[in-house]
Amino acid sequence: MAARRNHPYRHRGVHIPFVDAGPNNQWSLNDSIQADGFIFCTEFKKNLYLVQSVRTGDLYVNKILERDEDGNLNDEVEELRISTAPHAKGRLIGPQLVRQMWRTYFNELELWQNIADGTSSLYLRFYNGGDLEQLTEHYMEKKRPVPEHFVWHVFLTLIEAVRYLQTGALPGTDDEVANWIPIYNRDIAGNNLFIHYPERNNLEPEPPEGFQTNAFPEVVLGDFGHGALRGDRPEGIAGGRFNEFESAESWHDTYAIFCVIQEMCIAHVPYSVYLGSPGNVECSTINDHIAPGETPYSEDLINTLKLWEFPNRDRLMINESQPDQNGQLVHNSTLVPDLRRIIDEILPLARRMVRKYRRPGGVMPDDWYRQLDVSWTRPKRPMPAAGGNGNSSDENGDSRDHDGDKNGEGGNQQSSDNQEDDSDSIKKDGGDAGEDGDAGGNGDAGEDEDEEEDEEEEEDSGDFVEPPAPVIHKCPEPNPETNRTKLDGLVRLSNEFPDFRPEYRLVILEYQAPVMLDIRSIPPPPGPNVPESPPPTPPRTQRGRGRGRGGRGGGGRGGRAGRGVRGGVSKRASPSALEKRNLPRAGRFEGSYPA
Repeated sequence: MAARRNHPYRHRGVHIPFVDAGPNNQWSLNDSIQADGFIFCTEFKKNLYLVQSVRTGDLYVNKILERDEDGNLNDEVEELRISTAPHAKGRLIGPQLVRQMWRTYFNELELWQNIADGTSSLYLRFYNGGDLEQLTEHYMEKKRPVPEHFVWHVFLTLIEAVRYLQTGALPGTDDEVANWIPIYNRDIAGNNLFIHYPERNNLEPEPPEGFQTNAFPEVVLGDFGHGALRGDRPEGIAGGRFNEFESAESWHDTYAIFCVIQEMCIAHVPYSVYLGSPGNVECSTINDHIAPGETPYSEDLINTLKLWEFPNRDRLMINESQPDQNGQLVHNSTLVPDLRRIIDEILPLARRMVRKYRRPGGVMPDDWYRQLDVSWTRPKRPMPAAGGNGNSSDENGDSRDHDGDKNGEGGNQQSSDNQEDDSDSIKKDGGDAGEDGDAGGNGDAGEDEDEEEDEEEEEDSGDFVEPPAPVIHKCPEPNPETNRTKLDGLVRLSNEFPDFRPEYRLVILEYQAPVMLDIRSIPPPPGPNVPESPPPTPPRTQRGRGRGRGGRGGGGRGGRAGRGVRGGVSKRASPSALEKRNLPRAGRFEGSYPA
Protein backbone atom coordinates (compact mmCIF):
# COMPACT_ATOMS: atom_id res chain seq x y z
CA MET A 1 0.00 0.00 0.00
CA ALA A 2 1.49 3.32 -1.04
CA ALA A 3 2.14 5.92 1.65
CA ARG A 4 0.15 9.13 1.64
CA ARG A 5 1.90 12.05 0.00
CA ASN A 6 0.83 14.60 2.60
CA HIS A 7 1.94 14.37 6.19
CA PRO A 8 -0.42 16.18 8.58
CA TYR A 9 0.95 17.25 11.95
CA ARG A 10 -1.00 16.35 15.06
CA HIS A 11 -0.92 17.00 18.75
CA ARG A 12 -3.31 16.96 21.65
CA GLY A 13 -5.31 20.12 22.14
CA VAL A 14 -7.84 21.41 24.62
CA HIS A 15 -11.45 21.86 23.56
CA ILE A 16 -13.74 24.16 25.58
CA PRO A 17 -17.41 23.33 24.98
CA PHE A 18 -19.89 26.20 24.84
CA VAL A 19 -23.26 26.11 26.60
CA ASP A 20 -25.98 28.43 25.31
CA ALA A 21 -27.35 30.78 27.99
CA GLY A 22 -30.53 31.82 26.18
CA PRO A 23 -31.51 35.11 24.53
CA ASN A 24 -31.79 37.07 27.78
CA ASN A 25 -28.29 36.18 28.95
CA GLN A 26 -26.34 36.04 25.73
CA TRP A 27 -25.64 38.03 22.59
CA SER A 28 -23.60 37.00 19.58
CA LEU A 29 -22.79 38.78 16.36
CA ASN A 30 -22.72 35.45 14.58
CA ASP A 31 -23.91 32.18 16.11
CA SER A 32 -21.21 30.33 14.20
CA ILE A 33 -18.63 31.81 16.57
CA GLN A 34 -19.64 29.62 19.49
CA ALA A 35 -21.46 26.83 17.63
CA ASP A 36 -18.79 24.15 18.13
CA GLY A 37 -17.01 25.65 21.12
CA PHE A 38 -13.44 26.89 21.28
CA ILE A 39 -9.87 25.61 21.22
CA PHE A 40 -7.76 26.83 24.14
CA CYS A 41 -4.55 28.66 23.18
CA THR A 42 -3.18 30.31 26.30
CA GLU A 43 -3.99 32.16 29.52
CA PHE A 44 -2.58 35.70 29.55
CA LYS A 45 -3.43 36.22 33.19
CA LYS A 46 -6.28 35.39 35.54
CA ASN A 47 -9.63 35.62 33.73
CA LEU A 48 -8.01 36.52 30.39
CA TYR A 49 -7.67 33.76 27.80
CA LEU A 50 -6.90 33.36 24.11
CA VAL A 51 -9.20 30.92 22.35
CA GLN A 52 -10.01 29.97 18.77
CA SER A 53 -13.50 29.40 17.40
CA VAL A 54 -13.74 25.86 16.09
CA ARG A 55 -16.33 26.79 13.47
CA THR A 56 -14.88 30.04 12.09
CA GLY A 57 -11.20 29.68 12.97
CA ASP A 58 -11.05 33.24 14.34
CA LEU A 59 -9.09 34.03 17.50
CA TYR A 60 -10.76 35.74 20.45
CA VAL A 61 -9.66 37.18 23.75
CA ASN A 62 -12.05 35.75 26.33
CA LYS A 63 -12.32 38.13 29.27
CA ILE A 64 -14.15 37.05 32.44
CA LEU A 65 -15.45 40.00 34.48
CA GLU A 66 -16.40 38.87 37.98
CA ARG A 67 -17.66 40.57 41.12
CA ASP A 68 -15.37 43.25 42.48
CA GLU A 69 -12.99 42.71 45.39
CA ASP A 70 -15.71 43.57 47.91
CA GLY A 71 -18.06 41.00 46.45
CA ASN A 72 -20.34 43.65 44.99
CA LEU A 73 -22.22 43.04 41.75
CA ASN A 74 -21.34 44.99 38.65
CA ASP A 75 -24.40 47.09 37.85
CA GLU A 76 -23.15 47.62 34.32
CA VAL A 77 -20.06 46.15 32.76
CA GLU A 78 -18.25 49.10 31.14
CA GLU A 79 -16.73 47.02 28.36
CA LEU A 80 -20.24 45.88 27.41
CA ARG A 81 -21.95 49.20 28.03
CA ILE A 82 -19.35 50.93 25.81
CA SER A 83 -18.72 48.52 22.95
CA THR A 84 -19.53 47.55 19.38
CA ALA A 85 -22.51 45.49 20.58
CA PRO A 86 -25.72 46.76 18.91
CA HIS A 87 -27.48 47.50 22.22
CA ALA A 88 -24.55 49.25 23.90
CA LYS A 89 -25.36 52.60 25.47
CA GLY A 90 -22.06 53.98 24.23
CA ARG A 91 -22.02 52.51 20.74
CA LEU A 92 -18.62 52.09 19.11
CA ILE A 93 -18.26 51.76 15.35
CA GLY A 94 -16.92 48.68 13.64
CA PRO A 95 -14.50 48.62 10.68
CA GLN A 96 -14.74 51.60 8.33
CA LEU A 97 -13.54 52.22 4.78
CA VAL A 98 -11.26 55.22 5.29
CA ARG A 99 -8.76 56.56 2.76
CA GLN A 100 -9.40 53.56 0.50
CA MET A 101 -8.52 51.07 3.26
CA TRP A 102 -10.60 49.17 5.78
CA ARG A 103 -9.77 50.40 9.26
CA THR A 104 -10.79 49.11 12.67
CA TYR A 105 -10.76 51.83 15.32
CA PHE A 106 -12.21 50.07 18.36
CA ASN A 107 -11.88 46.62 19.81
CA GLU A 108 -14.72 44.51 18.49
CA LEU A 109 -16.97 42.66 20.93
CA GLU A 110 -18.56 39.72 19.12
CA LEU A 111 -19.96 37.51 21.88
CA TRP A 112 -21.22 38.16 25.39
CA GLN A 113 -22.64 35.78 27.95
CA ASN A 114 -23.93 36.20 31.48
CA ILE A 115 -22.48 33.12 33.20
CA ALA A 116 -23.54 34.08 36.72
CA ASP A 117 -25.21 36.91 38.59
CA GLY A 118 -22.74 39.76 38.17
CA THR A 119 -20.21 37.80 36.08
CA SER A 120 -19.88 38.29 32.33
CA SER A 121 -17.87 36.42 29.73
CA LEU A 122 -16.79 38.63 26.82
CA TYR A 123 -15.24 37.46 23.55
CA LEU A 124 -13.25 40.25 21.89
CA ARG A 125 -11.45 39.99 18.58
CA PHE A 126 -7.76 39.18 18.79
CA TYR A 127 -5.35 41.45 16.89
CA ASN A 128 -2.21 39.78 15.59
CA GLY A 129 0.36 42.57 15.84
CA GLY A 130 0.64 42.82 19.61
CA ASP A 131 0.17 46.24 21.18
CA LEU A 132 1.80 49.60 20.61
CA GLU A 133 3.83 49.37 23.80
CA GLN A 134 5.42 46.14 22.58
CA LEU A 135 6.14 47.65 19.16
CA THR A 136 7.83 50.64 20.78
CA GLU A 137 9.90 48.36 23.01
CA HIS A 138 11.27 46.58 19.93
CA TYR A 139 12.65 49.90 18.68
CA MET A 140 13.97 50.72 22.15
CA GLU A 141 15.92 47.46 22.18
CA LYS A 142 17.43 48.31 18.79
CA LYS A 143 18.09 51.92 19.89
CA ARG A 144 16.30 53.01 16.73
CA PRO A 145 13.65 55.74 16.40
CA VAL A 146 10.13 54.69 15.59
CA PRO A 147 9.62 55.69 11.91
CA GLU A 148 7.94 59.06 11.49
CA HIS A 149 5.33 57.77 9.05
CA PHE A 150 4.09 55.35 11.68
CA VAL A 151 4.05 58.04 14.36
CA TRP A 152 1.78 60.17 12.16
CA HIS A 153 -0.33 57.12 11.35
CA VAL A 154 -0.96 56.44 15.05
CA PHE A 155 -1.45 60.18 15.69
CA LEU A 156 -4.13 60.42 13.00
CA THR A 157 -5.85 57.23 14.10
CA LEU A 158 -6.08 58.38 17.71
CA ILE A 159 -7.36 61.84 16.80
CA GLU A 160 -10.08 60.35 14.60
CA ALA A 161 -10.99 57.76 17.24
CA VAL A 162 -11.26 60.34 20.03
CA ARG A 163 -13.12 62.74 17.74
CA TYR A 164 -15.69 60.03 17.05
CA LEU A 165 -16.04 59.27 20.76
CA GLN A 166 -16.62 62.89 21.70
CA THR A 167 -18.43 64.33 18.65
CA GLY A 168 -19.80 61.37 16.65
CA ALA A 169 -17.87 62.25 13.47
CA LEU A 170 -16.97 59.10 11.57
CA PRO A 171 -13.25 58.74 10.75
CA GLY A 172 -12.35 60.35 7.45
CA THR A 173 -15.27 62.78 7.68
CA ASP A 174 -15.84 66.19 9.22
CA ASP A 175 -19.53 65.59 9.99
CA GLU A 176 -20.00 65.97 13.73
CA VAL A 177 -23.34 64.86 15.16
CA ALA A 178 -25.62 67.33 16.92
CA ASN A 179 -26.64 66.44 20.47
CA TRP A 180 -24.06 63.67 20.59
CA ILE A 181 -23.47 62.21 24.04
CA PRO A 182 -19.66 62.11 24.46
CA ILE A 183 -17.90 58.85 25.26
CA TYR A 184 -14.57 58.78 27.07
CA ASN A 185 -12.06 55.94 27.09
CA ARG A 186 -9.96 57.52 29.87
CA ASP A 187 -7.20 54.89 29.64
CA ILE A 188 -5.56 55.51 26.27
CA ALA A 189 -2.08 54.01 26.53
CA GLY A 190 0.31 51.93 24.47
CA ASN A 191 -0.79 48.66 26.06
CA ASN A 192 -4.42 49.39 25.14
CA LEU A 193 -3.68 50.10 21.49
CA PHE A 194 -3.58 46.92 19.44
CA ILE A 195 -1.86 46.41 16.09
CA HIS A 196 -3.35 44.27 13.35
CA TYR A 197 -1.99 43.14 9.98
CA PRO A 198 -4.56 41.81 7.49
CA GLU A 199 -4.09 38.12 6.78
CA ARG A 200 -3.10 37.18 3.26
CA ASN A 201 -2.89 34.10 1.16
CA ASN A 202 0.60 32.71 1.67
CA LEU A 203 0.96 32.37 -2.09
CA GLU A 204 0.26 36.07 -2.70
CA PRO A 205 3.45 37.58 -4.15
CA GLU A 206 4.76 40.71 -2.49
CA PRO A 207 4.84 43.63 -4.91
CA PRO A 208 8.20 45.34 -5.53
CA GLU A 209 7.27 48.29 -3.33
CA GLY A 210 6.17 45.98 -0.50
CA PHE A 211 2.84 45.65 1.25
CA GLN A 212 1.28 48.96 2.25
CA THR A 213 -0.45 47.39 5.25
CA ASN A 214 2.92 46.30 6.64
CA ALA A 215 3.79 49.99 6.87
CA PHE A 216 0.31 51.16 7.91
CA PRO A 217 -1.30 48.38 9.97
CA GLU A 218 -4.56 48.89 11.79
CA VAL A 219 -4.29 50.57 15.20
CA VAL A 220 -7.20 49.56 17.42
CA LEU A 221 -8.23 51.27 20.66
CA GLY A 222 -9.42 48.82 23.29
CA ASP A 223 -10.14 48.39 26.98
CA PHE A 224 -13.02 50.65 27.99
CA GLY A 225 -13.00 49.26 31.52
CA HIS A 226 -12.40 52.80 32.84
CA GLY A 227 -14.64 54.39 30.25
CA ALA A 228 -17.56 56.70 30.89
CA LEU A 229 -20.32 58.62 29.18
CA ARG A 230 -21.22 62.21 29.89
CA GLY A 231 -23.90 62.15 32.55
CA ASP A 232 -22.63 59.05 34.37
CA ARG A 233 -22.88 59.03 38.14
CA PRO A 234 -19.57 60.36 39.56
CA GLU A 235 -19.33 57.60 42.16
CA GLY A 236 -19.31 54.98 39.39
CA ILE A 237 -16.39 56.46 37.41
CA ALA A 238 -13.03 54.72 37.76
CA GLY A 239 -9.65 56.45 37.98
CA GLY A 240 -8.43 56.04 34.42
CA ARG A 241 -4.90 56.82 33.25
CA PHE A 242 -4.55 59.95 35.35
CA ASN A 243 -6.29 58.69 38.54
CA GLU A 244 -9.16 61.12 38.05
CA PHE A 245 -11.93 59.41 39.99
CA GLU A 246 -15.54 60.57 39.82
CA SER A 247 -15.01 62.75 36.75
CA ALA A 248 -14.91 62.26 32.99
CA GLU A 249 -13.35 65.13 31.06
CA SER A 250 -12.35 65.61 27.44
CA TRP A 251 -8.68 66.17 28.33
CA HIS A 252 -8.45 62.67 29.82
CA ASP A 253 -8.30 61.40 26.24
CA THR A 254 -6.85 64.35 24.33
CA TYR A 255 -3.81 64.67 26.60
CA ALA A 256 -3.39 60.89 26.55
CA ILE A 257 -2.94 61.14 22.77
CA PHE A 258 0.12 63.32 23.30
CA CYS A 259 1.49 60.95 25.95
CA VAL A 260 1.26 57.99 23.57
CA ILE A 261 2.91 59.86 20.71
CA GLN A 262 5.72 61.23 22.83
CA GLU A 263 6.45 57.78 24.27
CA MET A 264 6.88 56.53 20.70
CA CYS A 265 9.14 59.44 19.75
CA ILE A 266 11.58 58.87 22.63
CA ALA A 267 12.04 55.14 22.01
CA HIS A 268 15.66 55.82 20.97
CA VAL A 269 16.42 58.11 23.92
CA PRO A 270 18.63 56.42 26.56
CA TYR A 271 16.79 55.54 29.74
CA SER A 272 19.38 57.45 31.76
CA VAL A 273 18.12 60.64 30.13
CA TYR A 274 14.47 60.43 31.10
CA LEU A 275 14.58 57.90 33.99
CA GLY A 276 11.19 56.45 33.14
CA SER A 277 9.45 59.84 33.05
CA PRO A 278 8.85 61.22 29.54
CA GLY A 279 8.28 64.62 31.11
CA ASN A 280 12.03 64.81 31.65
CA VAL A 281 12.60 64.94 27.89
CA GLU A 282 11.96 68.25 26.18
CA CYS A 283 10.47 67.65 22.78
CA SER A 284 12.97 70.05 21.20
CA THR A 285 15.80 67.66 22.21
CA ILE A 286 14.32 64.44 20.79
CA ASN A 287 16.39 64.64 17.61
CA ASP A 288 19.57 65.22 19.62
CA HIS A 289 19.56 61.55 20.64
CA ILE A 290 19.10 60.10 17.15
CA ALA A 291 22.21 58.25 16.01
CA PRO A 292 24.18 59.39 12.94
CA GLY A 293 22.79 57.88 9.78
CA GLU A 294 19.22 57.84 11.09
CA THR A 295 16.57 60.18 9.73
CA PRO A 296 15.57 62.84 12.30
CA TYR A 297 11.96 63.73 12.95
CA SER A 298 10.52 66.60 10.94
CA GLU A 299 9.97 70.07 12.32
CA ASP A 300 6.24 69.58 11.79
CA LEU A 301 6.22 66.67 14.24
CA ILE A 302 8.51 68.26 16.83
CA ASN A 303 6.64 71.57 16.79
CA THR A 304 3.32 69.75 17.14
CA LEU A 305 4.54 67.86 20.20
CA LYS A 306 5.80 71.07 21.77
CA LEU A 307 2.23 72.38 21.86
CA TRP A 308 1.53 70.03 24.80
CA GLU A 309 4.51 71.08 26.89
CA PHE A 310 2.91 73.14 29.62
CA PRO A 311 5.15 75.10 32.03
CA ASN A 312 6.90 73.10 34.76
CA ARG A 313 5.89 69.82 33.12
CA ASP A 314 9.04 68.16 34.49
CA ARG A 315 7.70 68.45 38.04
CA LEU A 316 3.94 68.94 37.76
CA MET A 317 1.27 66.51 36.58
CA ILE A 318 -1.41 67.33 34.04
CA ASN A 319 -4.12 67.01 36.70
CA GLU A 320 -2.50 69.62 38.95
CA SER A 321 -2.76 73.41 38.96
CA GLN A 322 -0.30 76.31 38.96
CA PRO A 323 -0.53 80.11 38.99
CA ASP A 324 -0.61 81.89 35.66
CA GLN A 325 1.10 85.19 34.84
CA ASN A 326 -1.60 87.08 36.75
CA GLY A 327 -1.28 84.89 39.81
CA GLN A 328 -4.56 83.09 39.14
CA LEU A 329 -4.54 79.35 39.78
CA VAL A 330 -5.22 77.45 36.55
CA HIS A 331 -5.54 73.75 35.85
CA ASN A 332 -2.72 72.41 33.70
CA SER A 333 -5.18 70.75 31.31
CA THR A 334 -6.20 74.26 30.18
CA LEU A 335 -2.63 74.96 29.06
CA VAL A 336 -2.53 72.28 26.36
CA PRO A 337 -4.54 71.89 23.11
CA ASP A 338 -8.17 70.97 23.66
CA LEU A 339 -10.24 68.83 21.31
CA ARG A 340 -11.38 71.76 19.17
CA ARG A 341 -7.85 72.96 18.55
CA ILE A 342 -6.73 69.42 17.77
CA ILE A 343 -9.52 69.06 15.21
CA ASP A 344 -8.95 72.48 13.62
CA GLU A 345 -5.13 72.53 13.52
CA ILE A 346 -3.53 69.13 14.14
CA LEU A 347 -6.00 66.85 12.38
CA PRO A 348 -5.50 68.48 8.94
CA LEU A 349 -1.73 68.32 9.40
CA ALA A 350 -1.84 64.65 10.39
CA ARG A 351 -3.98 63.87 7.34
CA ARG A 352 -1.50 65.61 5.05
CA MET A 353 1.50 63.85 6.55
CA VAL A 354 -0.04 60.39 6.34
CA ARG A 355 -1.14 61.06 2.76
CA LYS A 356 2.42 62.07 1.84
CA TYR A 357 3.83 58.79 3.09
CA ARG A 358 1.04 56.60 1.73
CA ARG A 359 1.02 58.15 -1.74
CA PRO A 360 4.26 60.11 -2.24
CA GLY A 361 4.28 62.63 -5.04
CA GLY A 362 6.35 61.93 -8.11
CA VAL A 363 7.67 58.43 -8.84
CA MET A 364 7.28 55.97 -5.94
CA PRO A 365 10.54 54.11 -5.21
CA ASP A 366 10.42 50.40 -5.98
CA ASP A 367 10.86 49.44 -2.33
CA TRP A 368 8.91 52.29 -0.77
CA TYR A 369 6.72 50.35 1.66
CA ARG A 370 9.59 48.00 2.45
CA GLN A 371 11.50 51.02 3.76
CA LEU A 372 8.51 51.87 5.96
CA ASP A 373 7.79 48.29 7.08
CA VAL A 374 7.06 47.90 10.81
CA SER A 375 5.77 44.32 10.61
CA TRP A 376 9.13 42.96 11.83
CA THR A 377 7.82 43.74 15.33
CA ARG A 378 4.87 41.40 14.89
CA PRO A 379 4.76 38.69 17.59
CA LYS A 380 4.87 35.00 16.82
CA ARG A 381 1.56 33.59 15.61
CA PRO A 382 -0.24 32.06 18.59
CA MET A 383 -0.79 28.33 18.50
CA PRO A 384 -3.29 26.11 20.29
CA ALA A 385 -2.01 24.84 23.60
CA ALA A 386 -0.75 21.27 23.69
CA GLY A 387 -2.95 19.36 26.10
CA GLY A 388 -1.54 17.18 28.85
CA ASN A 389 -1.88 13.43 29.15
CA GLY A 390 -3.35 11.29 31.84
CA ASN A 391 -5.50 12.45 34.73
CA SER A 392 -5.14 15.70 36.61
CA SER A 393 -6.77 17.06 39.71
CA ASP A 394 -8.70 20.23 40.15
CA GLU A 395 -8.31 22.62 43.02
CA ASN A 396 -10.55 20.48 45.24
CA GLY A 397 -8.53 17.38 44.57
CA ASP A 398 -11.12 15.72 42.33
CA SER A 399 -9.50 13.57 39.68
CA ARG A 400 -11.03 13.36 36.25
CA ASP A 401 -10.51 11.70 32.91
CA HIS A 402 -9.14 14.28 30.46
CA ASP A 403 -10.23 12.20 27.51
CA GLY A 404 -13.85 12.51 28.48
CA ASP A 405 -16.13 14.20 30.97
CA LYS A 406 -15.87 13.97 34.74
CA ASN A 407 -17.23 10.44 34.73
CA GLY A 408 -15.07 9.38 31.83
CA GLU A 409 -18.08 9.01 29.54
CA GLY A 410 -18.36 10.06 25.93
CA GLY A 411 -14.91 11.55 25.74
CA ASN A 412 -13.18 9.07 23.46
CA GLN A 413 -14.39 10.39 20.12
CA GLN A 414 -11.23 10.12 18.05
CA SER A 415 -11.14 7.83 15.05
CA SER A 416 -8.97 4.75 15.12
CA ASP A 417 -6.50 6.60 12.91
CA ASN A 418 -6.22 9.36 15.46
CA GLN A 419 -5.85 6.90 18.31
CA GLU A 420 -3.07 5.09 16.53
CA ASP A 421 -1.30 8.38 15.77
CA ASP A 422 -1.63 9.45 19.39
CA SER A 423 -0.09 6.30 20.78
CA ASP A 424 2.80 6.50 18.36
CA SER A 425 3.70 10.16 18.68
CA ILE A 426 2.82 11.18 22.23
CA LYS A 427 4.18 9.27 25.20
CA LYS A 428 2.40 9.20 28.51
CA ASP A 429 3.60 11.74 31.04
CA GLY A 430 5.06 10.66 34.32
CA GLY A 431 6.62 7.42 33.04
CA ASP A 432 9.54 5.84 34.86
CA ALA A 433 12.86 7.25 33.81
CA GLY A 434 14.37 3.82 33.93
CA GLU A 435 12.45 2.68 30.90
CA ASP A 436 14.45 4.77 28.45
CA GLY A 437 17.18 6.16 30.65
CA ASP A 438 17.14 9.69 32.06
CA ALA A 439 16.30 12.83 30.10
CA GLY A 440 19.87 13.12 28.87
CA GLY A 441 19.74 9.70 27.25
CA ASN A 442 23.09 8.54 28.67
CA GLY A 443 21.65 5.75 30.79
CA ASP A 444 23.01 7.07 34.13
CA ALA A 445 20.57 7.31 36.99
CA GLY A 446 22.99 8.37 39.74
CA GLU A 447 22.33 11.05 42.35
CA ASP A 448 24.05 14.43 42.41
CA GLU A 449 26.13 13.36 45.43
CA ASP A 450 27.61 10.45 43.52
CA GLU A 451 28.55 12.76 40.67
CA GLU A 452 30.34 15.10 43.08
CA GLU A 453 32.29 12.17 44.58
CA ASP A 454 33.37 11.07 41.12
CA GLU A 455 34.62 14.57 40.35
CA GLU A 456 36.69 14.62 43.57
CA GLU A 457 38.29 11.28 42.75
CA GLU A 458 39.16 12.51 39.28
CA GLU A 459 40.84 15.59 40.72
CA ASP A 460 42.90 13.52 43.22
CA SER A 461 44.17 11.03 40.66
CA GLY A 462 46.29 12.51 37.95
CA ASP A 463 45.41 9.65 35.65
CA PHE A 464 43.95 10.16 32.23
CA VAL A 465 40.16 10.22 32.29
CA GLU A 466 38.38 8.81 29.29
CA PRO A 467 36.01 11.39 27.77
CA PRO A 468 32.33 10.60 28.23
CA ALA A 469 30.42 8.89 25.49
CA PRO A 470 28.58 11.28 23.16
CA VAL A 471 25.12 12.18 24.41
CA ILE A 472 22.31 11.23 22.09
CA HIS A 473 19.80 14.07 21.89
CA LYS A 474 16.37 13.30 23.22
CA CYS A 475 13.61 15.85 23.42
CA PRO A 476 12.39 16.25 27.02
CA GLU A 477 9.07 14.65 27.69
CA PRO A 478 6.19 16.98 28.60
CA ASN A 479 6.03 17.79 32.27
CA PRO A 480 2.62 16.67 33.56
CA GLU A 481 2.71 19.27 36.31
CA THR A 482 3.26 22.06 33.75
CA ASN A 483 0.41 20.79 31.61
CA ARG A 484 -1.92 20.84 34.59
CA THR A 485 -0.83 24.29 35.73
CA LYS A 486 -1.53 25.99 32.42
CA LEU A 487 -5.08 24.64 32.53
CA ASP A 488 -5.74 25.64 36.15
CA GLY A 489 -7.73 28.68 35.03
CA LEU A 490 -10.08 26.51 32.97
CA VAL A 491 -10.50 24.13 35.90
CA ARG A 492 -11.34 27.01 38.22
CA LEU A 493 -13.95 28.40 35.83
CA SER A 494 -15.63 25.02 35.42
CA ASN A 495 -15.74 24.68 39.21
CA GLU A 496 -17.18 28.15 39.79
CA PHE A 497 -19.54 28.27 36.79
CA PRO A 498 -20.40 24.65 35.98
CA ASP A 499 -23.61 25.53 34.14
CA PHE A 500 -21.91 27.58 31.43
CA ARG A 501 -18.21 26.64 31.61
CA PRO A 502 -18.22 22.83 31.42
CA GLU A 503 -15.19 20.59 31.75
CA TYR A 504 -12.69 20.88 28.94
CA ARG A 505 -11.70 17.77 27.03
CA LEU A 506 -8.64 16.69 25.10
CA VAL A 507 -8.87 16.28 21.35
CA ILE A 508 -6.48 15.65 18.48
CA LEU A 509 -5.63 18.75 16.44
CA GLU A 510 -4.38 18.24 12.91
CA TYR A 511 -2.37 20.62 10.70
CA GLN A 512 -1.64 20.30 7.03
CA ALA A 513 1.71 20.71 5.28
CA PRO A 514 3.64 23.76 6.54
CA VAL A 515 4.40 26.79 4.41
CA MET A 516 7.78 28.47 4.80
CA LEU A 517 7.78 32.28 5.00
CA ASP A 518 10.63 34.74 5.16
CA ILE A 519 11.50 36.28 8.51
CA ARG A 520 11.28 40.06 8.34
CA SER A 521 13.89 42.30 9.90
CA ILE A 522 14.03 45.99 10.70
CA PRO A 523 14.70 48.14 7.59
CA PRO A 524 18.24 49.54 7.65
CA PRO A 525 18.83 53.25 8.22
CA PRO A 526 18.34 55.88 7.08
CA GLY A 527 14.61 55.99 6.70
CA PRO A 528 13.06 58.08 3.95
CA ASN A 529 12.55 61.79 4.43
CA VAL A 530 9.09 63.29 4.30
CA PRO A 531 8.06 62.92 0.65
CA GLU A 532 6.44 65.47 -1.59
CA SER A 533 2.72 66.02 -1.34
CA PRO A 534 0.39 63.95 -3.52
CA PRO A 535 -2.77 65.44 -5.01
CA PRO A 536 -5.15 66.33 -2.15
CA THR A 537 -8.09 64.09 -1.30
CA PRO A 538 -10.99 65.96 0.33
CA PRO A 539 -12.63 64.36 3.37
CA ARG A 540 -15.72 62.36 2.54
CA THR A 541 -19.07 62.90 4.21
CA GLN A 542 -21.27 60.49 6.08
CA ARG A 543 -23.55 60.39 3.07
CA GLY A 544 -20.75 59.09 0.86
CA ARG A 545 -20.01 55.50 0.06
CA GLY A 546 -18.38 53.09 2.44
CA ARG A 547 -19.85 54.32 5.70
CA GLY A 548 -19.03 51.00 7.25
CA ARG A 549 -20.39 47.55 7.26
CA GLY A 550 -23.59 46.35 8.77
CA GLY A 551 -22.00 43.84 10.99
CA ARG A 552 -19.28 43.35 13.59
CA GLY A 553 -20.59 46.37 15.43
CA GLY A 554 -20.07 48.73 12.52
CA GLY A 555 -23.36 49.79 11.05
CA GLY A 556 -23.97 52.13 8.19
CA ARG A 557 -25.39 52.27 4.72
CA GLY A 558 -23.28 51.45 1.71
CA GLY A 559 -20.83 49.18 3.55
CA ARG A 560 -19.59 45.72 2.75
CA ALA A 561 -20.51 42.71 4.82
CA GLY A 562 -17.46 40.55 4.24
CA ARG A 563 -14.19 40.89 6.11
CA GLY A 564 -12.04 38.05 4.89
CA VAL A 565 -9.35 36.48 6.98
CA ARG A 566 -8.74 38.17 10.34
CA GLY A 567 -6.38 37.05 13.04
CA GLY A 568 -7.35 33.38 13.16
CA VAL A 569 -5.47 30.31 12.12
CA SER A 570 -7.88 29.51 9.35
CA LYS A 571 -10.22 31.47 7.11
CA ARG A 572 -13.35 33.03 8.46
CA ALA A 573 -16.71 31.56 7.57
CA SER A 574 -18.94 33.32 5.05
CA PRO A 575 -20.87 36.28 6.48
CA SER A 576 -24.14 35.30 8.09
CA ALA A 577 -27.45 37.04 7.65
CA LEU A 578 -26.81 38.81 10.94
CA GLU A 579 -23.54 40.24 9.63
CA LYS A 580 -25.12 41.36 6.36
CA ARG A 581 -28.06 43.22 7.82
CA ASN A 582 -27.87 46.97 8.43
CA LEU A 583 -27.46 47.79 12.08
CA PRO A 584 -28.61 51.15 13.47
CA ARG A 585 -26.55 54.33 13.29
CA ALA A 586 -23.48 54.40 15.49
CA GLY A 587 -24.01 56.38 18.64
CA ARG A 588 -25.80 56.00 21.94
CA PHE A 589 -28.67 53.54 22.17
CA GLU A 590 -31.57 54.40 24.42
CA GLY A 591 -32.23 50.69 24.88
CA SER A 592 -30.07 48.36 26.93
CA TYR A 593 -28.05 45.25 26.32
CA PRO A 594 -29.55 41.90 27.40
CA ALA A 595 -29.64 41.59 31.16
